[in-house]
Amino acid sequence: MRLRVEPFGKARGRSAAAAWIQAVRIQFVPPSFIPAMLAAAIAWARYEVFDPFAFLLVFIGVTVHHFGLNMLDDTLDYLHAVDRAWGEEKNPYTGGSGVLTEGLLTVRELKWGVFVCYSVTIGIWIYLAALKGWPVLLIGAIGILSSIFYTVPPVKFAYRGFGELGLLVNFGPVLVMGSYYVQRQTLDMEPVILSLVPGFLMWSMIVINEIPDYEEDRQSGKMNLVARFGRKTGVVLYQAG
Repeated sequence: MRLRVEPFGKARGRSAAAAWIQAVRIQFVPPSFIPAMLAAAIAWARYEVFDPFAFLLVFIGVTVHHFGLNMLDDTLDYLHAVDRAWGEEKNPYTGGSGVLTEGLLTVRELKWGVFVCYSVTIGIWIYLAALKGWPVLLIGAIGILSSIFYTVPPVKFAYRGFGELGLLVNFGPVLVMGSYYVQRQTLDMEPVILSLVPGFLMWSMIVINEIPDYEEDRQSGKMNLVARFGRKTGVVLYQAG
């Protein structure tokens, strides 16, 4: 399959706001705040505990973090020669947001977006740790570092067949337990078990998006599970989730 890159600047007729909305891929963000809502619901249903201000901070933090993760993934994949399909070779489920290949934003602009999002996220988790205790900071650090090294060298575990598992853990147990601890300042087994539901939903979402990217990912060395084992295996993995 021949990949083409549209030169920068061709698509800059669109508004800056529209470009940034496309860059953060807002349609893929619900898997971040749904675990936070699940954790808050468990805390309220079981113990009648709910801190609305803390929940709002968690909601903002995980949403902005996901914005940053999406833009970081876009930037690194583009620089690694992934996600460069354009035109008729691109469909809504192929590659990243497309803002780089379409010339809507530059790599430098996207890097600044990543910096702002991660700065806001880190600030929120530090503040929550000051309010609720140091475990919040530990859980937040796990989520932030794993999202960074999802595509950042030398780890870039998304390129080594561990990206799907990493997303399952982070969008399941890590997000739910972090949000739950903010509400109750303790950890329980029930939310850990229930956290597997959003975790496997994220697993399925990432696997199904890897299927149309199969050829491009293999050519660029992004050896996720679908690229390693084929599209048919990808369908099985999706159904298993």
